[in-house]
Amino acid sequence: PAFHLLLLLGLPLVWYLARHRYRARFVTQNAIPRQNIEEWERPWKTNDWSTLFGLIGLANDNRWEHTPLWFYKNMHEKWHQLNRPWMKRLLAMGVIPLYIQDGGMEQYRVNFSGFGLKKRFPYFTWPRYIQSKKRAYFEFIIPYFDQSQDRLDFLQEIIVKRTQQVTNNQQAVRDNSYGVTVRLAPPDRGAIYYSIPNPPCLEDRPFEIGAHSALEILVPFKHDTVFKRAFAERCNAMAYYFRDCDASKIPLLQHADTILVRLEAKHYGSCELDSYVYSVAETVGLPILWPEVECREAAVKELELCGLPADELRPF
Repeated sequence: PAFHLLLLLGLPLVWYLARHRYRARFVTQNAIPRQNIEEWERPWKTNDWSTLFGLIGLANDNRWEHTPLWFYKNMHEKWHQLNRPWMKRLLAMGVIPLYIQDGGMEQYRVNFSGFGLKKRFPYFTWPRYIQSKKRAYFEFIIPYFDQSQDRLDFLQEIIVKRTQQVTNNQQAVRDNSYGVTVRLAPPDRGAIYYSIPNPPCLEDRPFEIGAHSALEILVPFKHDTVFKRAFAERCNAMAYYFRDCDASKIPLLQHADTILVRLEAKHYGSCELDSYVYSVAETVGLPILWPEVECREAAVKELELCGLPADELRPF
């Protein structure tokens, strides 16, 4: 019996060591060497806006992991969803998406971060099953927003006006279901504001809240936990969205006069804010500033000048 007990207790440790060795080998085989990372950083140092917008499009289309923008996985997931072309169209209009979270319920999502050891009982890290509800929010940046009346009208509609028509009596009323926070940049002399008529939610209304458990059947009986707190009136600096919080990885954005906008839903209902932002841009007539084909061609030329492969890119 003692041998059986020892064997039973030792199995998790053996499994952990085997998995750890496999993960270490996988990471080693798939890691990008530091020299290659530095090579892939060179094109982003461009001083041409067409090239930059083309690189952003190529990075999302081809799921590049070697990009200066930190939340690339978030962008890739939404960028490639079927019947969801809004962020690509916004990019052509001069709106650069940084991060997006959809609203609604997410049932029994598995958050598996690996089998590991802990200092407290039960001493093991197990897969976690999560059932949560989320408030949608969308963060994007617009360079040189104040040099075009079209862009000013677009921001005015999102931040201040945002009215909708009531169909029964054609009376215009304010849509109060979204809050807006903005940050002017460059970060070293930027300022944070929030929309007075459409303020963001306070911290007591988190972006994500729900229950989690190692056993799926117990999730509905667990107490809610805050997974992602609300930002309230805070707004991250632009550098937050870059690897190593280093905005100098894209000098054009680092030195440009920009505005960073966070649009957030005040409810936990199903919501895709990139679609809403695009509808506003289309309503105010925001023009195409950076045509996709021209920008991609400029980006491909920059890749070739830097000696980087451009022959396996997805067609655009």
